[in-house]
Amino acid sequence: MSLLVHDLILTELWREDIFPELLKGNPKCNFGIYTILYHEATCINLIETILFHPEAAEVLGDAALDLVDYCFCSLQWLLTR
Repeated sequence: MSLLVHDLILTELWREDIFPELLKGNPKCNFGIYTILYHEATCINLIETILFHPEAAEVLGDAALDLVDYCFCSLQWLLTR
């Protein structure tokens, strides 16, 4: 579980820091960009499905704080748009 959360945080950082730089160059092929964004959505969906069971929340441990921070930042982004 902590590996999934770690991967989710890394993908979020990529989306915030590197993704705008890629869009500045007006890429001809968007498949690589789409794949990374799809990976983030798939990762969060897998975490949501696994956390349906209470045992998974116990296994999450210290990574729960990072997951809550990710959810808070995503919610804040939605509310400010």
